[in-house]
Amino acid sequence: MSEQVAVLETGARGVGAQASAPPDTQVQWLSLEHAAYAAVMVAAAIMRFANLGWAPLNSLEAAHAWPAWLAGSGQHVVNAPSRRARCFTECNRCCSLSGRMASSGHGSFRPSWACCWSACPGSGAVGSGGIPALLLAVFFAVDPWLVVFGRTADSTGLTLFFALLSLTALWRWRTATNRAARVGWERIGAVSLAFLVVSGPTAWSFIPVLLLMFFLFVWPITAEDRRTGALPSSLLWFAGALLLGATGFLMRPEATRAVAGSLTAWLEQARPGTGMAYPFWWPWVRLVADQPFLVIFGPIGLLVLALGKGEPRHGRRLALFLGVWLLWAVALMLLPGRSPFVLPLAGIPLAIAAVSVFGPLSKLHIDHISGLEITILIVVTTILLGSSAVWLAKLVESGVFSSEAILAAAILLGLMFVVWIAFGFWAGWEPALKLVGFFFLAVLLALTIHSSWLLNQETRLMRPSGFWQETTLPEARLLAQDIQRISSMRTGDPTQTEIQVITPDDPDPVLCWLLRDFRNVLWLRAPRSSTVLTDYPNDQPLIVTGAELAGDPVLANYLGSNYGIRTAWSIDQLPALPPVAPDQQGLPQEELERLRAQQAWSLSTQPRLEWLLYRNVKNSPVVAPVTLWAASAGN
Repeated sequence: MSEQVAVLETGARGVGAQASAPPDTQVQWLSLEHAAYAAVMVAAAIMRFANLGWAPLNSLEAAHAWPAWLAGSGQHVVNAPSRRARCFTECNRCCSLSGRMASSGHGSFRPSWACCWSACPGSGAVGSGGIPALLLAVFFAVDPWLVVFGRTADSTGLTLFFALLSLTALWRWRTATNRAARVGWERIGAVSLAFLVVSGPTAWSFIPVLLLMFFLFVWPITAEDRRTGALPSSLLWFAGALLLGATGFLMRPEATRAVAGSLTAWLEQARPGTGMAYPFWWPWVRLVADQPFLVIFGPIGLLVLALGKGEPRHGRRLALFLGVWLLWAVALMLLPGRSPFVLPLAGIPLAIAAVSVFGPLSKLHIDHISGLEITILIVVTTILLGSSAVWLAKLVESGVFSSEAILAAAILLGLMFVVWIAFGFWAGWEPALKLVGFFFLAVLLALTIHSSWLLNQETRLMRPSGFWQETTLPEARLLAQDIQRISSMRTGDPTQTEIQVITPDDPDPVLCWLLRDFRNVLWLRAPRSSTVLTDYPNDQPLIVTGAELAGDPVLANYLGSNYGIRTAWSIDQLPALPPVAPDQQGLPQEELERLRAQQAWSLSTQPRLEWLLYRNVKNSPVVAPVTLWAASAGN
């Protein structure tokens, strides 16, 4: 992958520039470049592998993993969830190769996706190389949305990987200077496009993006393009990769129908009442909460490209491409079936635009400014910005509104900008603009890393991220552990005890995944336990039911223990300002306004800011439990 990244970044600098550089300088730059990208890949791996098995699979992951586990291990379960088109082939292949190695809490699925994405940073650089491409690789390594899908056992991670690789191959094919490079990128593009088509429903969102890029940057194909390309053989590469991907590398030929199923699943997002149905404002809140770097520099980058300043050869065309791409993502966000899977479609073009700002900035000269002067400037502005942040953090952590804290933070922030303006008058606007740009680049990237860590590492019961509608609690593993303990005591084997799992609807995928290692599990669908226990012989020592079945009198001779399985929380559950209480309606208007302002801060604004900064909530989310019933000694 490092060789591909090197080709990716050095190809756009121009052959003449490389030829004019001294050999020693060129070799030194290449070695530094490789070291930089190696460090980026290490950072990407850390972000994706850290605490990877801490949380069990959520409902979405388990719905894909358990049917694939059954197919891979050759098992059949009555009333099992249907095989989902998304991710079944990949999960099935993973199960078949890993056997029962996935008996750990997180299984063998997430590592495969994390491995894929730890090698991905930098593969989607569409513009010129150098500083912008390196910054794009850094951002892809820590991007909250790319990291969360890189850690999720879902096909979206593979979709994003192959979409970026297809975009890169198309761009490099267009800019290749010799036939060998063009043929190589043509075949890479053919294979990545084939795997993209079979990767899952999210892939269909990227097909219009690829077509747009083709018509803006490649069309029309000239006679020279046909002469230096290898189109017939590349079509064979595409067909072969498509066949391998659609059949799980020939291990599951019946999985080919999943491709048509993925298109159907993608089209369902346009129908009301389907999909995850997140609120209209949810994507915009996530953009502000997770992507401060894109919020600030994304629009600036689009403006820079539109003015022809960011990319020397294709600036305005690239701005048009990214703008239309972004409009396409916004259109999908407006559909009633919007979901988290559309977020990277908007984040990637904003990221490409954002890093384009730093191409022109890196060319500004600051040779006449000494290192000591730059150090003093950075230290002073960092102290002012940090002090302002401390005042704001103190205000958020306090339940009492303080105008003095806001005034102090505003004064310190204003002083910081005064220092930058004074430096511009003293040293010149070019050095000031370059230093302020890279200073806020570092600040906003640090905030992005903070957001990525909160989203992927710090999700707890009282620190919900709100990214997924449901989250499986780590305590859910205690259910399987206690069943193993009881089974060992009663049968001498931790997996041999007989278990009835009674649910009013289809089996819960999370429970299915947690209990997958037990050999004698009977999944029963009934509105109440009495129905099942009347129709079937009551010789099961262990029964698992939902909390709503706890009052069944048939279970009177069983001892029950509750286990929290999942929690559901969304951003709209943050507290809102309550209406005016009856005892407050007789207060004078001025006193009532002051009281309502304090209530608005303590009851609504402060909790929302606390969640935005720390993901903390004051009210515990609702936990959905199950109950394990064990027959008492006398039963």
